[in-house]
Amino acid sequence: MKVAVFGTSVSDNFVPVLNEFFQFLNNEKIEVQLYEPFYTFLVDDLKTTPYYTSLFHSFKDFDETNNFIFSVGGDGTFLHSVLNIRNFDIPVIGVNSGRLGFWQIFRQNR
Repeated sequence: MKVAVFGTSVSDNFVPVLNEFFQFLNNEKIEVQLYEPFYTFLVDDLKTTPYYTSLFHSFKDFDETNNFIFSVGGDGTFLHSVLNIRNFDIPVIGVNSGRLGFWQIFRQNR
């Protein structure tokens, strides 16, 4: 199985969740294509080294054989991840790393 992981930034209190997530992928021997700017953020800003087997920077070098893509962040990150996979027929799984998403805001304002 091959998956992609896309993100832009997360808070430092989300690092334990990410570490567990990447450890699971590694333990299960799942190939991981990681969004390069997210990798750089995790290493440089959060001082954590995620498991990955390859990197991508845009839809041009995105591996369309990925089974799905995890989008780690908020609503904007989710939308940005869709732009990066363009017309590839790959499901996107949103992993909310924030406190509040669009749906919660919508429900509060009804």
